[in-house]
Amino acid sequence: SMLIGVLMPYGAGLAIVAAVVGGIVLGLINGLLITKLRLQPFIATLAMLIAARGLIYIATDGANIVMSDSPAWFKAIGSGYLWVVPIPVVIAFFVWLYAAYLLGWSRLGRHTYAVGANEEAARLYGIPCDWVKIRIYVLSALFAAIAGIIMASRLNVAEPNAGQLMELDAISATLIGGTSLDGGIGGVLGTVFGVLILAVLSNILNLVNVSPFVQMVLQGVIIVIAVVMSEMRYRVKK
Repeated sequence: SMLIGVLMPYGAGLAIVAAVVGGIVLGLINGLLITKLRLQPFIATLAMLIAARGLIYIATDGANIVMSDSPAWFKAIGSGYLWVVPIPVVIAFFVWLYAAYLLGWSRLGRHTYAVGANEEAARLYGIPCDWVKIRIYVLSALFAAIAGIIMASRLNVAEPNAGQLMELDAISATLIGGTSLDGGIGGVLGTVFGVLILAVLSNILNLVNVSPFVQMVLQGVIIVIAVVMSEMRYRVKK
């Protein structure tokens, strides 16, 4: 979203392309750090999060970028409607379809489950594990870039602090949806349900005037419960 804000004076099309390419590059770097330097995935992605946010602060001096000159078609990406359906929902639906196809019916999806379940067995079977991981990290970063574009379009402002702690929402949603931290188990449909559960829960808590700080505590509790349930399901299957 910050790339969108910085490059918007040079054209919305160029800004979107730069945001997508920027996301892909960051995902590629993550994949290479994890596969070639053998860094722990959590450490590598956390380091990238901190470094990327630091670059944003350096480039913008921590100030918001108001995109008052953005064209109407760009604003429609985040706030427009396709008939009665919001365009962000349409984009999310097609991303979900693609991800569901990728995991359920493509070779990359089968390889992803195999690498997640038992990387050594997958390697012995002839699966290029490093290449699979790199492609998954690139796709993850691409989807994050799309989310950043939608956010910038919806707010019409690029905020350096946007998206803080959103990684906790992602972890919570995937765990609630049945994805295992041990790998090899999970799916897109379950993650969608996890997102919906969190969204409904957040709206209910806001309606009853629960403090945002209390909501953070509850989110932490939800993550712990989801991990415990995931481990229990894994042990039962074993």
